[in-house]
Amino acid sequence: MGSGSSKTKIANSQAVTAKSDNAAAGEGRSKPENPDAPKNEDDLLVDKIRVSAQNLKQSQNFDETAVDDLNEILKSYYLTSAKPKALESICDALLKEDILKTFVRLWDLCHESPDEFYSNVEHILFKNLNRMKIIFWNFSDKCKHLATACYKDGAVIERLMRDFNLPQLDVPTLTQPRLRHAIKADLGILHNLVRHANQNRNHIRKNNGIDKILAYEKSTYLIVKAKVFIVLAYCINEEENSKIMAGVGVIAFILKILESALSSPRHVAKMYSFSVEETVAALNKLASNDGNKKAIVDAGILPIVTQLLDPDTSSASENLEAVNCIWSLAFHPDNKQKIIEEPGLLEGVRKLRDLEGAGDRMKKAVGSLMIVLELEQVTHESHNKEGGNKHIMLSYNWEVQHVMLKLRDFLTSQGIKIWMDVDNIHDSILSAMADAVENSSLIIVAMSESYRNSLPCRTEAEYAYQRAVPILPLLLQPGYKADGWLGAMVGTKLYVNLSAADFEQKFSDVLREVRSLTAVSTGKEVAVNSPPSHAAPAIKTAPTLPTTVTETTVDGVNVNLLRAVLPCHAWTVSQVQNWCSELGIAEDSDLRHCDGAAISQLCKLLIRSPDIYYRMLREDLRLNFKDILLLTSSVESLLLS
Repeated sequence: MGSGSSKTKIANSQAVTAKSDNAAAGEGRSKPENPDAPKNEDDLLVDKIRVSAQNLKQSQNFDETAVDDLNEILKSYYLTSAKPKALESICDALLKEDILKTFVRLWDLCHESPDEFYSNVEHILFKNLNRMKIIFWNFSDKCKHLATACYKDGAVIERLMRDFNLPQLDVPTLTQPRLRHAIKADLGILHNLVRHANQNRNHIRKNNGIDKILAYEKSTYLIVKAKVFIVLAYCINEEENSKIMAGVGVIAFILKILESALSSPRHVAKMYSFSVEETVAALNKLASNDGNKKAIVDAGILPIVTQLLDPDTSSASENLEAVNCIWSLAFHPDNKQKIIEEPGLLEGVRKLRDLEGAGDRMKKAVGSLMIVLELEQVTHESHNKEGGNKHIMLSYNWEVQHVMLKLRDFLTSQGIKIWMDVDNIHDSILSAMADAVENSSLIIVAMSESYRNSLPCRTEAEYAYQRAVPILPLLLQPGYKADGWLGAMVGTKLYVNLSAADFEQKFSDVLREVRSLTAVSTGKEVAVNSPPSHAAPAIKTAPTLPTTVTETTVDGVNVNLLRAVLPCHAWTVSQVQNWCSELGIAEDSDLRHCDGAAISQLCKLLIRSPDIYYRMLREDLRLNFKDILLLTSSVESLLLS
């Protein structure tokens, strides 16, 4: 998100375009390789900015003497904004000269007396803080390592967040242009920092930061409201998703910004300096709320994003961001048909997939979109021959890969056949995923917020769900509670908590659950390979009363099903038949041939895997709707008795 000084930026940008590039070979070096060699234009500029940063670091009052140095740094951004390596070199020089600490000192000096400071927007200190914010706003837009540095330091974001707690910058004061610009700058910097280094969300969230920013949603200025929702979309957790229901007006305003950016030769909106790519990325983040997905489509995003599918008029990164946006929006059922019917859209995404030189990310995004839209079947060869053993598939986000690698090694050592993406590099990533799902007897899902927010993870999980592959959830993020699509998918299934530091001690619990779930869902033991000769002996099937402590809740009551001995466990076949008669189950039902131990497992299946439980009642036992309701009511009574 660039700064609001668009006219100055455009003018300087045009000046840069006219400049010669005869020094491109030396671009990006803060020091020449040969100290005796003459310095090129970019090296000289870096040296000049280093001096300005040193002067600011030594400044005590940030008075008129600081103006020239701040302006030189601002000017350097405009001179190098089209030269990434040179821009990074300047940013590196600023960081080495403690520009973060200089920002904090200036902010602290200005806020020794906030009433006095904000009462005179023409004061030199006010103007210099504004200049400093514009520097950070601009450089954070393109320099990712500045975002990383701000995360490690934390103090700059902490000062920016203090602004949202100042009565002098409260919503009613934003009618004053200079004060409104101060808040817009804060939001612009925060947006850039969190989109380039999402861990910055942790600093923003401190001290009730989400609600502090959300308070500015009450502003009557649509640009402020839009920036609020865009920043929050990068920061909220699942439980707070309802807070970014942006509303029709805000979404329509963001779409206008996108249209403006598209109409610009530089693909940057003239009024607010949002680029096409960052605007679409922001819409993608807002679409993490399923309600926003529908609102974004209803507001008219599809014809706009279809324009972005043209590789002749949009960059490869813009093409990919557009496909990702459509992919995200397609998960809402109300959007699917609209996407299919949008003129030129499907033709555009297919052309991008088939384009010579199309990368794996593009091919996977387009293929996944088609799967979500249920328009194409994945073409792949099944490696599971009739009668062959199936595997257990590990589905996870890369952030927890280290845990899943250790789990893979443990389960493999116990003779269990595991499929993990790192072991199965495939010509087609999408085909490999489809093949893995369809040859799985169980999918182990590593639940985390990152997993829930990942489009590939969601596609993978929903593909497994559509094919009725049983799911075993693992908790990989401390305190995380599955919500949204992931919460709906795992429902009340048991999960094993691997979020603590001693996660390896819980691997035996995972093993017991794997064996239990595969035995219930397939009627036979989980697929195994011959254990390696050096491996420990395979653990046998868990006993009737395992020592596993697995967590679940039924109607607010904590229930440990694997420890529980249900009242029905000791029933004879005759007692089961009497129970069926009381429920009105048909005389020819297979349920009447079960004993108490089988009924006990049926009860636990309702909690482990409700989807399998209900499907088994419908398809295997052929119960009608009324019988299913009566039986389930009795099963719940047995579980809680």
